[in-house]
Amino acid sequence: MESRLDTLYETLLEPFKLKEKYNENLNTIFQIGKQFPILSSGCLEYYLKNEEGRIDVNVQLCYEQNENLLNIDHRLNKQLIPSKELQINIQPILNFWDQWRQKSFKLHPFIDYIWLVYDIDSKNGILPWYYIMITVDSLSKDIEIRNELIKQILIQLGVKVADFKKFSDLFSSFPKDTIIRSIGYKTIGNSSNLRLYIVAKTIENIYEILKANKWQGDLTQLIEEIKPFSSLSYKFALSIDSTPELGKRVGIELWPQTESFDQMMQLLVEKNYCTSETLSDLMNWNGRVSYNYPNGILLNSKSDEPEKGSDPKNYYRYLPYIKFIYSEGQTMAAKAYLYFSSQEISI
Repeated sequence: MESRLDTLYETLLEPFKLKEKYNENLNTIFQIGKQFPILSSGCLEYYLKNEEGRIDVNVQLCYEQNENLLNIDHRLNKQLIPSKELQINIQPILNFWDQWRQKSFKLHPFIDYIWLVYDIDSKNGILPWYYIMITVDSLSKDIEIRNELIKQILIQLGVKVADFKKFSDLFSSFPKDTIIRSIGYKTIGNSSNLRLYIVAKTIENIYEILKANKWQGDLTQLIEEIKPFSSLSYKFALSIDSTPELGKRVGIELWPQTESFDQMMQLLVEKNYCTSETLSDLMNWNGRVSYNYPNGILLNSKSDEPEKGSDPKNYYRYLPYIKFIYSEGQTMAAKAYLYFSSQEISI
């Protein structure tokens, strides 16, 4: 039997399979995995305080690991996401991926990888999303070059040049110590949103972006909620939708300092972001698991042809950051990002 992503998920998520509240969500995750062969790395979004046991799936498509040779099962994809409106959102990125995996594609050198995001909502089914991760180097840090790069990516996704121009002022307002690390784009009805993922050197950089662009949320409340955690962190990121007006819902990601990791995890319980049981699940994630490839593809080579083999392979699990989610009128929530990779990662 050929190895598929769902069989790797089953190995990685073995501890969660023992708890009944995760059953329905895990079954959906395994269904999503069936449309992909084994991949080298990925991520699961774990909602810290929910009784439904919600875990979302982020699939990473990375050129250097031979994943450029893979073909997504479009038939199964349509079964999982029957809504034509949602299919409209996912098809542009699949078309983009078909171009990006060709080295002759003009944007190929400027993109690290693509994330396919599957939000698993118990009421609304699977909501697909995507991110295009832009390469970070000295060239792409130049504001004008980066804006042009984003413009060209959006054009490839079917966005009109006139629609891009309205975002130019927003980009120019960002502090110099911030970088637009990834973008996504979606259309619902007559409205379109640009999803921005912005990495910052300080938490103040993020507050500066929100303040300068007249964000309509309660900034004072946000700062107070985040402060105990941001003081333990060394890296920061902002996830927000723009039309180009900033959406009221924001996500702030915090990378705890190595020596502060346990303290931040315990603080999540003390501040009522999660239970002690959930914390135990999180603390058990980091580590290594062994996975057998029956006749699968070992995606660990930069050659033009995938390797095959049956020997067990190690996958490394790590939890690099926590995301805090603010939505006006709702209690602040948090979720952990549970990464896995066939290569050992230092965090």
